[in-house]
Amino acid sequence: AVVHYRFAELSVDVNKAIPYYNEILALPRSQQNYWVQDQAFEKLAEHYIKEERFSDAHTLLAEPKNNAKKLLLKGKLFLAENKTDAARKILEIAFEQAKLSFDNQSALKSALRLYRLSVDQPKKQAEYMAYLEKNAKPEWLALQRIASNQ
Repeated sequence: AVVHYRFAELSVDVNKAIPYYNEILALPRSQQNYWVQDQAFEKLAEHYIKEERFSDAHTLLAEPKNNAKKLLLKGKLFLAENKTDAARKILEIAFEQAKLSFDNQSALKSALRLYRLSVDQPKKQAEYMAYLEKNAKPEWLALQRIASNQ
């Protein structure tokens, strides 16, 4: 799995990396390769969303096992398709699952997207901002162009 991942990463053209990512995802999941599969899955989904290959992204994300990272990717997909209500629902689930599983990065990314989606709901937006200020470093907030009141 690692060899395929390195070939994918060294590919200049992302389209040439796709077969390597698919080979990685076809392998049985193990303690040695789970992180490679997760990275390949995320990179493949991000590529499909970026290239507006929405049907491919939906097929990839249709897998029944949903964790916070996969739900976050589904939320990104719905946002790319301008399905804001569906994105908001999925991102709320991703945010809660990430907090429950102590996946801080997914929780922060979900909270950030929800913060930006909640412009018309000041109370909700304030809740997400409070979470971000409490759990994110000021440098990360600055990179995201969010002012911290800490």
